[in-house]
Amino acid sequence: MKMCRYASVLWLMLMIWLPTAAQDNLPLLAVANGTILKQVGDAVQPYTECQPTEPLTSGLLVSPDGTRFVVGTQPKVVTEAIQIQGSVGGGPLPIDLWMCDMQNNLLRKIAEQPSNAVFLAGDVPDNVTIRSYPAWSPDGTALVWTEQRPGLVYNMMLYRLTTDTIVQIPLTELPEALGIPSAPEPLWSSMGILFFAFTLDDVTFENVESLYIYNNDGVFVDSQELNRSGELGDFITDRILVTSNGTEYLGVLMAQAGWMLVNPLTGEKLPMFGLPELYSVSAPDGLSLIVQTDENYHTNWQLNDLEGKPTFDNYPRTRIAISPDGTTLALGTSMIELWRAGTTTPIPGSEGFADDLRASISWGVLRWRVKEGAVFATPAPIICDGAPISRLVVGGQAQVLADAGANNVREQPTTAGARLGQINAGEPFTVLEGPVCADGYAWYRVQSATITGWTAEGRGDTYWVEMLP
Repeated sequence: MKMCRYASVLWLMLMIWLPTAAQDNLPLLAVANGTILKQVGDAVQPYTECQPTEPLTSGLLVSPDGTRFVVGTQPKVVTEAIQIQGSVGGGPLPIDLWMCDMQNNLLRKIAEQPSNAVFLAGDVPDNVTIRSYPAWSPDGTALVWTEQRPGLVYNMMLYRLTTDTIVQIPLTELPEALGIPSAPEPLWSSMGILFFAFTLDDVTFENVESLYIYNNDGVFVDSQELNRSGELGDFITDRILVTSNGTEYLGVLMAQAGWMLVNPLTGEKLPMFGLPELYSVSAPDGLSLIVQTDENYHTNWQLNDLEGKPTFDNYPRTRIAISPDGTTLALGTSMIELWRAGTTTPIPGSEGFADDLRASISWGVLRWRVKEGAVFATPAPIICDGAPISRLVVGGQAQVLADAGANNVREQPTTAGARLGQINAGEPFTVLEGPVCADGYAWYRVQSATITGWTAEGRGDTYWVEMLP
């Protein structure tokens, strides 16, 4: 039975993880212009003890207890290929992984290329390892990433710090990826290890995003379809782990419908009442930031207070951080600046931060939540020309209004789409995605007991459907 398959991971939903090490004295870290920087006193300086000997390709992935970080680097075989050819492209590049123990200032390489690595050497076949960036386990005792060697399936790599061992697990359940294959990046949640796969439905020609779930030992549990979209359909632009009312969910940001909560074990979609809020694990009652993404996909932040001010506009997540004591923000502009109680102070040693588009900041451990009872800024209502303001909520239950008769259900979100049938007045249905604006209507993909397709919400000031209480 399906419930039995979940038995090995359901208990994790009740687990409340608390950091095992004090974090109020963790230093501010940064990556800029290929150098790892560490706060020392009132300035930052190169963290030479934990600077890899290969060029950096990523920011710092800090462990849940804040005592270690992992960073990706460009292997020697790739550097040599670039020197010979001038540039490389057309697919993901091999990377190596390094881990720094900040308590002891010890750096070691935990994943490297094969000893006989070959890359872009003329007629000689490539012999390199393509890797994803890793994810930490919630308790900070393990790492997971994926790898692919030429001609082989993707493998999940589970690295246990307690035993210093790596277990390789073939990911045979994942479908063949669309486009140029790349090692899928994992998320490690309290419900298990999550991967996202993208395929094309050969019948409907829709792009389908699915979620694959593995338990903490790398055993496959189940898969769920997250979203499907055609040429005009809604699609997912962001995926995070977020806690709401004490339960961890997968938070997904739809380009049109906004944020939603997804239960990875069941695929159930719920509305997110509010916007995701970033906070410091070691100071949950300190400063926190509500994230908003505008129509240009800029990431804007609002300090979570009753006044809704100040705001920090167009800061990528990699360029904003909260201090472990919850009193100070770090902002990456032309240099690193500290914001506290309305006063901004630049940090010496961080000059030239703006010269590196990939520069990033890390300071302690941050997590996402939807805080019950908080005051949130809300996105502007969705209004399609010729249609009433949209009221349907993706993931919720709705029905056709009694005086509307029956609503047509079409194959595509347009009046030109083939009519599949109707949903009668009072008949309940689930809202799967939307809205899509077309032909003067707001279209939603819905599913009733007998039919799945696109239906219009109303016309002018008249609604034909409504949410169930």
